Amino acid sequence: MSTKPIPLQSQLLTAQRQFGLLAHGRPDPPTLTKMGYYDPIAQMPSAQAKYARGGDKPSTFFRDMQTAGNQVPWYAWALSGVATMGFAYYLYRRGAKKK
Repeated sequence: MSTKPIPLQSQLLTAQRQFGLLAHGRPDPPTLTKMGYYDPIAQMPSAQAKYARGGDKPSTFFRDMQTAGNQVPWYAWALSGVATMGFAYYLYRRGAKKK
């Protein structure tokens, strides 16, 4: 992708009118993409870029796990961790006493 400077407002207005976009003269992604100044696919992570180019759909497993984890407040996760560590220590001590 080239790093051309952003075009002048008059060039943007002309391009926006030519492409049938709302002519406001400000640099926006649709205009810059059509003019060749911006490639949105180059900004995507590789799995999403492959999908945008017609490849396989990326997995949503980790996104779904994060969404499920966000349903529970942080202090509930902390309490669960402390309880698990406490239970593990209890079992460790109980096993050590039997020996």
